[in-house]
Order: sequence, then structure tokens, then C-alpha cells
Amino acid sequence: MATEVICVLGGGSFGSTVARIMSVALRQAAGSEAILNWWIREPDIAEEINSVRTNSRFLPGAHFLSNVRATTDLAEAASGATIIVVAIPSQYLPQVLSQLQRSLEAGKRGRLVVLSVVKSLHYDAAAHHLSLPSSTILQYLGAHDLCVLCGPNIYSEMVNDDSFAEASLGYIASSPGGRAAADRLLPLLRTQHFVARPVADRAGVEAAGALKNIVALGVGFAEGAGHGANCRAVLIRLGLAEMAEFACRFLGASSAHTFLLEACGVGDLVLTCTAGRGHRLAAKYVEGGEHVIDPAPPRARWAKIEEAMFAGMRLPDWHSAEAMRDFLTFHACAASFPLFAAIGRVAYDRQPASHLLDAVREALTSSPTALRPARLCVRSTL
Repeated sequence: MATEVICVLGGGSFGSTVARIMSVALRQAAGSEAILNWWIREPDIAEEINSVRTNSRFLPGAHFLSNVRATTDLAEAASGATIIVVAIPSQYLPQVLSQLQRSLEAGKRGRLVVLSVVKSLHYDAAAHHLSLPSSTILQYLGAHDLCVLCGPNIYSEMVNDDSFAEASLGYIASSPGGRAAADRLLPLLRTQHFVARPVADRAGVEAAGALKNIVALGVGFAEGAGHGANCRAVLIRLGLAEMAEFACRFLGASSAHTFLLEACGVGDLVLTCTAGRGHRLAAKYVEGGEHVIDPAPPRARWAKIEEAMFAGMRLPDWHSAEAMRDFLTFHACAASFPLFAAIGRVAYDRQPASHLLDAVREALTSSPTALRPARLCVRSTL
């Protein structure tokens, strides 16, 4: 570990959390003098981290060790890096990674280990193709060893090391460097209060991180319509089934067990639907039914509410719901995923929040495949 040079890209909540975990792991390693370089877009946040060791905007209450060095210079942050952590909102990936690509090429370095903590879906309307953040990362950074991290992590509980958390570290087992990359990352993602578990299903882990945010919007819509814990349980159960089915059919996930047994699946879904930000955003979106008559475009309404509630934090939830909606519409497979489809219609087609429960009720009473137990069992053996 002492020979690793880590570069974290992004100063948001999860980027800050991962930077803190890795810096603690480095400090705990006997004889390790490694510095964690942290690229942050905002100069005031970088200055605050370097001067008083806090990030009050995105991770209030957290204290960063002295082995963390923040900078707004991307080339400086990536200089000599052997491990790069990508923790930036998906809409900024092309811009930042194109700059990073030039820096890496200029440095003439060897093969890197890249860790993505980005959770989103992207729909290419021209190609009618749905993709995960790893596709964009590999497009710009090339054939480096890429792992993904996803787990049930409420960042505010992790700032003072007073709670325990876990996450899934996804890698590709068939890749020659897949498990080796995971083995290099695991010591950096394990402290007294945090453990990452390796999962040989990178696509499944990454898909779980994106799809659970869509389900969380559905929970928020139900809350906005006045429903409580019983309804939340229905949506979580049905959502988990649709997550596993969709990921195995369209996103390259290798096993439904990833969703049923790992932290990135049922663990993160339950946490996101009970304590995450997305369901609160969705409840506000449908509050009073105003989204049905609001003349502003749905995307503008989402952005306005997001800014008002979270002051600069960018949630992938509503972007992923739009990508899912566009994909299901073009490929005419909405009937196979009634929950995902209904969430898209409430989010972007001005359907009332009650439409979500109407669609779920119909799926549960008329569709014999609403649970898809046979398909899940078959796919779990692949």
C-alpha cells in the first residue's frame, strides 16, 4: 500500500466519504507515508480542506487527516497516480475525463487501477443504447483495470466513525487484472468502521447503484400521495425484482444473487428508500399534484426543487429515471417492467402520483410474472 499514489476526483458527499476512508486506511498501514491527492472543482472547498481539514458544504462534521491534499489542478492531482477514484456527477464525466486523459497520456504511465463510485444511467438517443458510467470511464481512460463501489452508506453517519457500514466492490472475474485490481483496492476500503466485500459481478454492482435510485423515486411518489410503510415495502420488493431482471437482461449483470444477497442490492435499496435523498426529492416533486399542471418542463421542475432542497448537490435519481423511460419507450418493453415504467410516467409525462399505485396494483393482480421468481432463479445460476 505504501507504493500506491491515490487520486480522488470529485468533492461531493460520496467522493468526500471515500477520500476519508482511504486516508484513514493509509494512515493505519504500518510505515505508510502515502499522500491522497484530491481534485476538487471549487477553490473554496479545496482551500477549506487544506487549511482546516473539513468540507462543510458536502460532508459537514467530517475531519480529514493531514495525508489528504486537495487541489483544483487536475494534472497535479493525477501526477504519478497508480489508483484513480472517479466520484463526479455523471453529466460532468466527459469534460473531466477528457482533461484527465490528456494528463495521463502526457505522463506515459503504466496500467492504472480505476475505482468508480458514480451511480447513474445514460441513454444515447441516437444509438438507442443504455449504458452505465463505466462505459464512459473506459471510453476516455482506456484499458485500465476498473472496479466499482456501491453500498448502503448514509454519509452523515460515517463522518465521526460512530457507526459501521459496508459496500460491494465489483470487479470482472474473467478479466486478467480484475481480481488483482480488487485486491489492491480492498485494503484501502477497510477500516475499523467500514468494510468493502469483493463481488465478481462489476456490471451487477454498478447497475444496482443506478437502478435503486429509480425505485427510490417511486417510494417518494407514494409518500407524496399519502402512503406509508406498507406501500414502501411493496415498492421495495417489486423494485428489487425489476432491478435484477433488467440488469441481467440489458446491462450485463451476471447473477441475480448480486441483488438478493449483496450490500449493493437489497441493502442499498432498503437504505435508499428509507433514508436517502431521492425519495424526499420525489415526494416534494408531486406535492399537491402541482407537477401535473406546472407549465415548466419536468426537467426544469426537477432541477429547481433539487437546488432548493440540496443546495448544489446533484442527485442522479431523476436523470436515471428519464434514461430508463426513454429506453423502455423505444424498445417497447414497458409492460415487462411496470414499476419502472410508471415511475417514468409520473416523473416526465405529468401523470399524477396515484398512477404509480394503479400500475403496481394492476401488475400484482393481473401479471403472473410480477415477481419473476423463475427467471431470477435461472439467472442466478449463470
